[in-house]
Amino acid sequence: MTAPFVRTLIHREVVASTSDLARELVEAGEVELPLAVRATRQTRGRGRGTHRWWSDSGSLTFTIALDPAPHGLRDEHAPRIALATAVAVVDAIAHLRLSETPGIRWPNDIEAGGRKLGGILPERVETRTGPGS
Repeated sequence: MTAPFVRTLIHREVVASTSDLARELVEAGEVELPLAVRATRQTRGRGRGTHRWWSDSGSLTFTIALDPAPHGLRDEHAPRIALATAVAVVDAIAHLRLSETPGIRWPNDIEAGGRKLGGILPERVETRTGPGS
């Protein structure tokens, strides 16, 4: 997999959570941003609040971490980031000709036919050098 805007790409067969692994790496300052962490399977993915879930092989499971400063992103932008990301995903998968039309389930999920296809969870990480996202 290539991602032209990603400087660090990490793949694991199985992780508890791509978000947790990305957070650990960003907090440790061990990676160059933007970072993408992907996994074949997650055993303890995270959603809003205390929601937990797992994903099996065949799922597209990843986390993107970037430095918000160059993009002018602030904490209050998180809901708009989630919505803009959801719109971009729905637009990107529209050509797949799914049996049901993909859409957005407010506030942060992608769905088709009433079934969740994915979720977007913007988070902010404080590091020694300042906030990261």
